Amino acid sequence: MGRSALLRWLPKGCVAHLVDSNVGKHGTQTAGLEICAPETLTGQAPDCIVVCVSAYLEVFQWLKEIGFKGEAYFLYDLFVPEDRKLSPLAALGVDFAVSRPTNWLAFFITKPQILVNVTYRLAAALRPTRYVLPFYWLVAWWHYTVCWITSIQLPLGAEIGPGLLLAHPGTVVFTARARVGAFFTIYHCCTVGTTDSGDAPVIGDFVTVYTGSHVLGGCEIGSHTRVGAMSLLLDFKCDPASVVVGVPARTVRSFTALGADFQPH
Repeated sequence: MGRSALLRWLPKGCVAHLVDSNVGKHGTQTAGLEICAPETLTGQAPDCIVVCVSAYLEVFQWLKEIGFKGEAYFLYDLFVPEDRKLSPLAALGVDFAVSRPTNWLAFFITKPQILVNVTYRLAAALRPTRYVLPFYWLVAWWHYTVCWITSIQLPLGAEIGPGLLLAHPGTVVFTARARVGAFFTIYHCCTVGTTDSGDAPVIGDFVTVYTGSHVLGGCEIGSHTRVGAMSLLLDFKCDPASVVVGVPARTVRSFTALGADFQPH
């Protein structure tokens, strides 16, 4: 993520320091910049920090604990406007950005599940216009064929924000009633589904659901939450910036130092 940020996304020449807690990387270089220890920041006053790791909650909590006063952003939060409203094709571009670490050919060979994103977003782009309705049904057929091949059930009626990352092909199920925010990551053998009541989950932004977990019924999952592997969430509600695990699920960690209304910037 950090390398992609340097080479593809962040303005050239504006990055002063690379910081990594991995001692083995200290003194090495990436994209012409030397990697230093986090303690380097305590003796300086950078005006802006861009966090490029999935453990960004821990980094933001550390920044708060050391009294950092500048601007801080999680890298992916820079991709979309604050209201998270993008056209379907723009949302597909964000999907590509968070999913593609390699060249295009290797990308489609190693991550065929991205075709689910492609057909899902294309169908959403075509659906509002009746003049292209035949093309919509053609793309819909293509979408459900790709879903069948990859074992990913993503109904076109589901609402999912930009930055959808299907980590692996295979056994992922969404209900058409799901309402999911931006930058949702889901691993294999997971379900975002309904219960007998017909209730469906509402999931915030920057949520990750790890392998074998099921989010079912009237769940309300706050933004920046991680759902640990093999967890069962049934009509479960949690605050933002939480870590949820277990059967039945329980909140085992809240990044309380960040506040319940935590936003990266």
